[in-house]
Amino acid sequence: MDRHCDHYRKVMDLPVDPSDKGAPGTEERLQFSRKLANKYVGDVLEIGPANRAVTVHGVLFDINKKFLMSYPGRERIQGDFTYLPFRDSSFDVVVWLEGPEHSMCPDIVLQQIKQLLRDGGHLIVSCPESPFLDDDWQHVTHFKEHDLYTLLSKYFTVLNLHRVSRFLIGECVKI
Repeated sequence: MDRHCDHYRKVMDLPVDPSDKGAPGTEERLQFSRKLANKYVGDVLEIGPANRAVTVHGVLFDINKKFLMSYPGRERIQGDFTYLPFRDSSFDVVVWLEGPEHSMCPDIVLQQIKQLLRDGGHLIVSCPESPFLDDDWQHVTHFKEHDLYTLLSKYFTVLNLHRVSRFLIGECVKI
């Protein structure tokens, strides 16, 4: 538990660096994810957008208040994604990009996302494919394509698992 708390304390204090372009392939992943996420309509929750939100409307939820302040005019809620403080069946679309690798317990987060989504709702989720960025201190869980597919399939119907650069992007539906 101490490792969990120390990790999130560090993430809460990360500065916003507008010049940070992310890892190689980040821009391609963002463009692809933006198209994917914005093809769905309805109430949107974007979890952990940091300073790279891909949705144009909806609720932004992040542990880092500095990142959230980068989005004036949007509904912003600060919190830890291991506890998502929303009513069941509140959203039509949930976007969780570059999230699973930051979670020590992605199963718990996905269970909550499933509860938050309305029937027929969509989840867009991404992470770097291991071993890409495995040495990043912020990445506490690592995924190969099969690992991510298996995890997502426990809670959703996986429509597609895309590979964009060195990132995996899952497109799922709750049925």
